[in-house]
Amino acid sequence: MESPAGHRTRSSAVPAELHGAVLVGLCLVSLVVGFLVTRQPDLLHFDVRFDALQLVCAATLLALCVVILRHPGAGLSLLVAFVFLNLSQVLVRFHSLPSVLQFITLALVATAWLKRDPGISARWLNPLVLALLSYTAVVFVSTAHARDRTLADESAVEALKAFVLFSLIVALTVNRGRLRAAFWTVAASAAFLSALGVWQVSMGAYDQQFGGLARVKHAHLYDGIFEARIAGPLGDPNFFAQSLLLAFPLALYLWHAERSWPKRVVALGLAGLSASAVALTYSRGAALTLAAILALWLWDRKPSWRTLAGGAVLLALAATFVPSVLYSRLATMREIVPGDHDLVHPDSSFAKRRFLLLGAWGIFQDHPLAGVGAGNFTVYFEEYADEVGFAAVEYDDPEQRSYAHNLYLEIASETGLIGLIVFGAVVAWSFRLASAARRRFVEARDVYLASLTRGLQVSLAGYLVSSLFLHGHHLRYLWLLFALIAAAWLLAARIALPAQSRRASPAVSMA
Repeated sequence: MESPAGHRTRSSAVPAELHGAVLVGLCLVSLVVGFLVTRQPDLLHFDVRFDALQLVCAATLLALCVVILRHPGAGLSLLVAFVFLNLSQVLVRFHSLPSVLQFITLALVATAWLKRDPGISARWLNPLVLALLSYTAVVFVSTAHARDRTLADESAVEALKAFVLFSLIVALTVNRGRLRAAFWTVAASAAFLSALGVWQVSMGAYDQQFGGLARVKHAHLYDGIFEARIAGPLGDPNFFAQSLLLAFPLALYLWHAERSWPKRVVALGLAGLSASAVALTYSRGAALTLAAILALWLWDRKPSWRTLAGGAVLLALAATFVPSVLYSRLATMREIVPGDHDLVHPDSSFAKRRFLLLGAWGIFQDHPLAGVGAGNFTVYFEEYADEVGFAAVEYDDPEQRSYAHNLYLEIASETGLIGLIVFGAVVAWSFRLASAARRRFVEARDVYLASLTRGLQVSLAGYLVSSLFLHGHHLRYLWLLFALIAAAWLLAARIALPAQSRRASPAVSMA
């Protein structure tokens, strides 16, 4: 196994505790199954036909569990890849397989516990964790007064799953090598999905969806034009773009942090692929967020004129390959600029989102303290549609769920001021811990981790900007960011500073 400093130490491949835990577990399972079979002899009769794919997947899962138990670092990368690729849901939806992520989570939990690091465990309950626990509790409590308990329970379960993923990632990221591997996994996963999307657009092969990893949505672009938009494994172009925007700064800062030219070239290529796919989703909110991320990067890195000139040339070359439909769609953003617009074909999606935002604001005004319950915006929106002048039949199927299209208004309308304040505390502590970790890395002269931590800050800022245009679907991506920030802070807290720079962080105590 690896020490906190990244050096390998001699140890048995499988700890003795693991053998004991497996033996006790098998005995308990045998006793329970034996008791149930005596009460119901037909219990073990399964009328199920296993095909070759299911058998192969079962064998693969068992092999993955063995790898996870023996190599926790590989388990961390596997978990991050599963989350980012939405792989478990793809396998369930497109290949009729059981939830793979739930299965390997058991092995990950066992590994995290059996090979836990005392230094990490002692500091695990930090302010960010407490804030996330509080937010999860707020979501659960809101189900008590929700009109539609089913929708509320779904949101509560998703919040709990996100917190479990957060906890596992933090527990497994115990040294700088694993944090670095997590960065590369996110960047590579995003680039892989981006490459599939770029191939679809360049070849016009929208019918090829690569087993559900590269889905396509035919949607309105501008005027009366409807075309295919790449949607990745999430099935929605806007959320797919948001996930890629999360990975883009991480790849950029890997480019800065790595010292070998081959790795720097690869990192820059991963960032370029992600940015290209973001553009090809035709998401206007994503385009604005991409510009904001680049502005933050320019402000932070202050690149040389040579780098800026090279980047300008690359952008000019890339612009020649961009479909003209993207420019036409971006041109519709002038409708959100105040002033009179003489438009023959006003964009209906802008009007729809305006009404949804007004509806969310109206719900919040009427239920300011605790909201209407997690997931219940769609239940109440119909009542507010007439007040804001929204004719649902003009835009959607009446049976289709409505969403606020703004994360902050969604939180405010569903969990009220309580949820909004607690979520704000989560974000504030994330930035604060990231800043404290970065200062610690700088003081310890660890330029590599200091750069990666800055990448986390820029990525979080970009995600928050994109959330102005999107609601809270797929929040596990945001929880993944929180987990990497918490892991970076925990690693920074364990660094021994040089004697001349040893001092407590002014922002957050590392004790």
